[in-house]
Amino acid sequence: MEIVIGAAAGNIGSRIAKKVASANHSAVLLGNKLSSLHDLNIPNSSSYEVDMSNLEQVVEHTKGADAIFWLVPPNIAVSSLKEWYDDIIAAGVAAIKENKIPRVVAISSLGAGISDNLGTVTYVGNLDRAL
Repeated sequence: MEIVIGAAAGNIGSRIAKKVASANHSAVLLGNKLSSLHDLNIPNSSSYEVDMSNLEQVVEHTKGADAIFWLVPPNIAVSSLKEWYDDIIAAGVAAIKENKIPRVVAISSLGAGISDNLGTVTYVGNLDRAL
């Protein structure tokens, strides 16, 4: 099985990548810094420097995937967290639809969807609804 892991060099993504490899699956590692992905030393993997908010890049690097692990990586440097979440959600949804990826796992949050005024918790709820 080929499993795409978004933000694979992060705390959550790197753990998922190691689990995928230990289960003898092929891991496609996406992240914003290629050297960080290579530093993980994940066997049976391919690594791609990808802007997860870039729809075209995400669609391209998820072709042939049997599953995708998708989350929005933290980024305090953006001018709008809502736009950051919206762009990454849109890229993930486009990849799933265009590449007909049958299995999806996403990071959610307790309370997601309760209110439109909870900042990142609300944005994670948007991810839940989109997927």
